[in-house]
Amino acid sequence: MTHVDAAGPVDIDEAESWVRSRLLITEPLELFQTEPWASVFRAPVDGEVMWFKACAPRQAFEVSLTAALSARWAAVTEVLAHDVDRRWL
Repeated sequence: MTHVDAAGPVDIDEAESWVRSRLLITEPLELFQTEPWASVFRAPVDGEVMWFKACAPRQAFEVSLTAALSARWAAVTEVLAHDVDRRWL
């Protein structure tokens, strides 16, 4: 299944497989929000919610920037995994 919006196509099955390789999600990814700059999906994990974000091509810088800031500052959201080539957080 593919989700297409202003952020570009996101292969949901591939994204879910990528998330599952890093987290023990308990349900399929669920589309939460679509904006011109990204699509955000809920990833339920044992009573909590984690997030998967697919950035638009023009926002590709956000992946590296957010991951770098997360590694340096506790005040920035924790990035559990990222993929620069696919623009995923």
